[in-house]
Amino acid sequence: MDSPLPENPGKKIWEVFPYFDKEPPFSIINPMEKNDRYMGGVRKRLFKLRVNLRKVPLIKYGAQAKLDAIHRVLGVALSCIQGALLHFKYDASFVKRAMEEARREEHWSQALEYKRYLQVISENKDFTFYDAGSL
Repeated sequence: MDSPLPENPGKKIWEVFPYFDKEPPFSIINPMEKNDRYMGGVRKRLFKLRVNLRKVPLIKYGAQAKLDAIHRVLGVALSCIQGALLHFKYDASFVKRAMEEARREEHWSQALEYKRYLQVISENKDFTFYDAGSL
């Protein structure tokens, strides 16, 4: 994506998001899914949340396939070809979006994750997503 972002007119996405976490997520073999589950990332580092980082953006559907969630497809073997789906969640509108999602309580467990974001950010006046290990 090389188009400007609404909250940063004229800037490219790599100018707005110049840093990435250095530490890779860790994986867990899930025997029920026959695929790895990737955990960690920014949400673990900053918010102490254990969330699934894997997304399945494209599948070849068959009779055995069951789309359990955007993070999980059951009954299919995923390709050994992997890539990166860059997820730019933490932008200038993040706190406003988190407040709205926490209020709506429509995400997993009555928006527990969004409530945790807001709690950590409000308890740390010098909060930043940047880390000395960022690339």
